[in-house]
Amino acid sequence: MPRMGGREAFIEMHRISPLVPVIVCTGYGDNEEVQELLTLGASGMLAKPYQISTLAMKLRQVMA
Repeated sequence: MPRMGGREAFIEMHRISPLVPVIVCTGYGDNEEVQELLTLGASGMLAKPYQISTLAMKLRQVMA
């Protein structure tokens, strides 16, 4: 994301459509910023590095 960070990208996506499911992917663990995004409406969190199977499971949860 050359022009904005993850928080800014989430806020912009949420402004355009609050119904778009967003999974926060971070290498910094479950921190304050992740908790804020979850409170603001992010659908879930996935810690990096992750396995494709873990991503697939999280996608199924979010899309259900």
